[in-house]
Parts: sequence; structure tokens; C-alpha cells
Amino acid sequence: MARQARFWLNKDLGFFARKKTLREMMAERGLDEFGRRKTQAAPAERPAPPAAEPAPQTGATARFVASFSYATLGQQTVEIEELNALEFRGRNRQDGRLHSYAWAKIRGLVKIVDSGEMLTPLEVLDRFH
Repeated sequence: MARQARFWLNKDLGFFARKKTLREMMAERGLDEFGRRKTQAAPAERPAPPAAEPAPQTGATARFVASFSYATLGQQTVEIEELNALEFRGRNRQDGRLHSYAWAKIRGLVKIVDSGEMLTPLEVLDRFH
């Protein structure tokens, strides 16, 4: 159905003509599907991030930076040691103590320290559970 050609009545020419796709109309203007001139070179690839320092040997599963709704302003770096669907236990890098954190109390995205990825709390749970 999606590949079936659609036709419309061209009043100027007096016959049915196929509708153009957005890609075809942009190609007529000399643009690619991203709106760049076809003569422009594609943007250079981003350089790879520097290699992350290895995680300390504390039995941690993952290390990430996050903001919590019940914490002070700013972000905390936490090393996960145990986790389940509702909460995780982790060592806070600022004070070095083991704390329990609720997944629901994380504000925004979580940055994985080792890879630099930004993930939602559910994606962190899926990846490291």
C-alpha cells in the first residue's frame, strides 16, 4: 500500500500525474533528504571519546552520573553494586558510603561513565540487570 503510486489530476496538463515524494521535490531543488546542497560534503565524523579510566575493583556493576530528586542540587556519581526493578544499592563517590536509591527518584537521563552514553533509568536497568 505504501509503495502504491498515488495520482492527482493536473489541471494545467489535463491528465492524471503521479504525486512526487518529498525526496523527489528536494532533489529538484538540488537538496538531499537532510536539506543540504548535494555539492556539500557530509559533516566530518566526531572524534571518538577518550578512553575511560577503568572502574575501581569494588564489585561494582556500573558507574554513572545522575541527578536525584531527594538529593542536593547537582549530580552524583554512583557505582551500582546491587539492583532490582524498584531500587539499586550503590556507592556514592562523594562520601564513599553505600546507599539505596529508588529508580523513580532519578531526574532526567543517566550518563554512564565508562562509555559516555546517556540512558534513561529503565535502559540502565535493562542493560545491567
